[in-house]
Amino acid sequence: MAQSPWYQSPAYLVVSIVSLITGLCVYLIHRKTLRHNIQRGLILQATVINEAFARHKVKSPYAVLLGIPEGRVESFNGKSILLLNQINLLRDVFDNRRQLGRKTVESYKKWATTIVRPWIEADDELRQVWELTRETKDLMGHEFVTWLEALFPLVTPRAHQGQPALHQDQRASAERPAVTS
Repeated sequence: MAQSPWYQSPAYLVVSIVSLITGLCVYLIHRKTLRHNIQRGLILQATVINEAFARHKVKSPYAVLLGIPEGRVESFNGKSILLLNQINLLRDVFDNRRQLGRKTVESYKKWATTIVRPWIEADDELRQVWELTRETKDLMGHEFVTWLEALFPLVTPRAHQGQPALHQDQRASAERPAVTS
């Protein structure tokens, strides 16, 4: 009786399937980790760029788009950078919500609605930054925008607060995603 080749053995087939499944799992985990590391790196780079505007006392893109007068640029840059840094923190919470767990995510959401939201609502310039950020989709993805809008549902558009709406050429440039203040 002739023995069949090793590759026709049922054990070989089982080992092959287990190896394939293991390899696929490792690939998916690595891909998710890589995406997270890239997103985290982009957020850190945006923070460095934002803070450079304040450090070098340069008029930020948001200050230009919102028509902030030269005498208010330094204060505006500081406030808008602090707001964008807090939004970036919430972006990290959103991206890692499964790993953080419901209780931790809920505590950040409570902080955002009870501390950050009133701070935004109390300051016209912060409100303008938030509205411009919302209008331009400067928040990296529809899911995050929807999640964040539930925390900061400021419904009064700038044009209704006595602020001019963006000019057509400003609106076209504002529709491109920006990562800096």
